[in-house]
Amino acid sequence: MPKNIVKRIKKFNKDREPELLKLKYEALTESPFRFFRGTCHLFYDDLPQKSFIFNSPKAWICGDLHLENFGSFKGDNRLAYFDMNDFDESLLAPCLMDVVRLCTSIFLSAGLVKMTRQECGELVKAFLQSYAKNLSAGYIKFIEQETARGFVRDFLDNVATRKRKDLLAKRVTLSGSKAHIKFIELKAFKAKAEIKEKVKGIINAWAEKNTRHPEFFKVMDVAGRAIGTGSIGVERYLILVNGNGKHDGRYLLDIKEVMPPSALYFHKLKQPNWKNEADRLINIQKRVQASPPAFLNPVKIDKKWFVMKELQPLEDKIDFRFLEKDPKKFNQLLTDMGAIVAWNNLRSSGRQGSAIADELIRFGKRLNKIEPAIINYAEEYAQTTEKYWGEYKKAYGAGKLKLT
Repeated sequence: MPKNIVKRIKKFNKDREPELLKLKYEALTESPFRFFRGTCHLFYDDLPQKSFIFNSPKAWICGDLHLENFGSFKGDNRLAYFDMNDFDESLLAPCLMDVVRLCTSIFLSAGLVKMTRQECGELVKAFLQSYAKNLSAGYIKFIEQETARGFVRDFLDNVATRKRKDLLAKRVTLSGSKAHIKFIELKAFKAKAEIKEKVKGIINAWAEKNTRHPEFFKVMDVAGRAIGTGSIGVERYLILVNGNGKHDGRYLLDIKEVMPPSALYFHKLKQPNWKNEADRLINIQKRVQASPPAFLNPVKIDKKWFVMKELQPLEDKIDFRFLEKDPKKFNQLLTDMGAIVAWNNLRSSGRQGSAIADELIRFGKRLNKIEPAIINYAEEYAQTTEKYWGEYKKAYGAGKLKLT
């Protein structure tokens, strides 16, 4: 593999939309943590083929687990949940891939929350011990609003009390019987007229074929969308649909192109024969989460597959400014995350090649024996990522990230 970090990044992103790719390249300069978020492929490219990670039981994993890939949302049953919330990179793989990647992200958060590497190491231990405890217990749970604590309680309270009309007021302009999506930087920007018409036609046709009430999904407006980091450059749209026909009864949907998981570019991990990438993502997400987000469906546009779901506001993701103010709550958050990862492994166990619950329980009971290896690898890879980021930022400043 090429050692030059710029060549590796450009090679992996060569098929992305050029104008949006410029935004991704700029975003990667923000911090080592954001660089890590946006270069999942480097993590797998660097993972040794004989790593101890491959000796862990197979599970349905997020594939890109880090601190910001947890958040709150309303499930399709309209209840509030705090869970993993990004399955673009999901696949069947050794369960420690997610665990080690999350631990690496904790070490990389040190610069954002003004903690020492040693303090972050204690948080890693809190996560690992919670993961092991809940995995070995073998019980499948989810965090409920009534019993949640700290930051997670705040997240769930926010989602449970949020009204759709308030979200619409922020994101939609109403003018008589017409409604338009407000342009808010990369959250929603003007889409070309031909793109709008194509997306509108496809969603309307999909609704006629797949839903009992196609008028609910009648498209009123379409905008471009380029949030996140790793996925910047793939096609993504924000769609306003009719809902129940009233101003405050409309819905905002997010549809995003689905790419193959980057782990499969570098490691031979046997997978089921999915119909397409959207089928993969949706099936895994439904197996893993306690309740998937509302309107989770596959949509095909031209030859590309997209996943559609109800819009999840960015405000429902982790904000490091709050973590910095309260280390005890940060510790509790990591304990909750450890439990969630364990429950999700158990919930999706015994499906198309994933380990059965008994194997996961046994693994949880012996995890303490390999805890030092997990911590050492995560800390060392965090240092590697910081080195990569320094090289990348220098190259970006020198103008070496040109698209041609």
